[in-house]
Amino acid sequence: MKKQTKFLLIIVMCLSLLAPICTNAKVSKSIKLTKKTYLKTGSGSNTVTKFKTNKGYAYCITPGKNGPTVGTTLYLKNTIKSGGLVYLLDQAGTSDSSFMVTQLAVWKYANNFHKAGSSSNWAKANKLVKGAKKNKDYNTKPSVSLKVSSSSLNESGNYYKSGKITVVAKNIKKNLKVKLVDAPKNAKIVNSAGKTKTSFKNGDVIYVMVPTSSVNSKTTFKIIISGNGSLTYVNRYKSKNSNTQELIVIDVEPASDSYTANLSIVPVIRKCAYYNGKYYGIDGRIVDKTTYSIECEKHSCEKVGDKYFGRDGNIVDATTFDIECNKHVCEIVGDTYFGKEGIEVDSTTYDKECNKHKCEIIDDTYFGVNGDVVTADVYRDQCEAKPTPVIVPDTADGNGLIYVLIGSIIILTSFITIDTIANKS
Repeated sequence: MKKQTKFLLIIVMCLSLLAPICTNAKVSKSIKLTKKTYLKTGSGSNTVTKFKTNKGYAYCITPGKNGPTVGTTLYLKNTIKSGGLVYLLDQAGTSDSSFMVTQLAVWKYANNFHKAGSSSNWAKANKLVKGAKKNKDYNTKPSVSLKVSSSSLNESGNYYKSGKITVVAKNIKKNLKVKLVDAPKNAKIVNSAGKTKTSFKNGDVIYVMVPTSSVNSKTTFKIIISGNGSLTYVNRYKSKNSNTQELIVIDVEPASDSYTANLSIVPVIRKCAYYNGKYYGIDGRIVDKTTYSIECEKHSCEKVGDKYFGRDGNIVDATTFDIECNKHVCEIVGDTYFGKEGIEVDSTTYDKECNKHKCEIIDDTYFGVNGDVVTADVYRDQCEAKPTPVIVPDTADGNGLIYVLIGSIIILTSFITIDTIANKS
């Protein structure tokens, strides 16, 4: 049981040692002191030790202890990713004078330790300390974002246009990019003047524009900003000898950040409308003027393009159009009869009104000798045969007697002729 407990304890210790390494692949587990140089502070014989390690220059963080000797290996104690110490070492240069001023500032900021030195060096060091205190949250982590005034694009002429989008970038050294993902065809990023924009920096105001012809239904897409920079942090190391000074070393690694904002378009669907020089048909599509007129305007007894509109405004064929819209008097159009008043009638009425009838009776209608409609009495008077009147002669008149004799002869001759014809037949 004791062996198992000891084994578990070893595993826990190993994991605790590995934890700082796992948090950042660039953090070195140990450093080795390779060189020491003594710099005069400008006050008597006082000096500052300039440490150089296999990871670069190092600064003492524990001034009350002895400095490690060259060749000493120091092991990672902790990593500091933000704050005043990161600020101090991020401002430091590699020259002897810069190193000395930074070392004095580190002691003053971290331990309130004041080593004798020249007033000019301390003036510079105190200025650094003042900056460090103002930057308690100092870090160099790259960060980017977009301030989007509205995620919805609105119609503007032939485009849908976004509201103001402001670029926000911090600690970006290069390669700040803004791009659209899954956007409609021919979408673009422009500046306030409407010109396409391809390079970006902090504070830029941009807009997204999408042609209205590219959007037929609700559409969502993304605008993404990304940028590269570097992450500066401070590693603190100590040797196995607890009486030896601990050193801090600055380290830098590449870092990046990105930000995504969603944009959307709800297209304006125009039906039977004229907008911005374009005609929209009954289903919202762009059409020519004639098609627009056919689909959207009211027409009665008109021909528009190749379409005929009847008296009720409905589209009809050419024959129906002619029947409904043109004047016809005593005409047959298709299967429709028009009477003498130009209105639709049945075939019988058409015949009575439009065809010529003399001395005929049609459905109780009498037509006289001139083809006009007359009364029954007039019809009988004009069209029915009448008996030949018998003239009674005046016997007192000699001429009358002669007329009687002639008439008798004619009648007798008629009977003889009829009888002869009858016998022959």
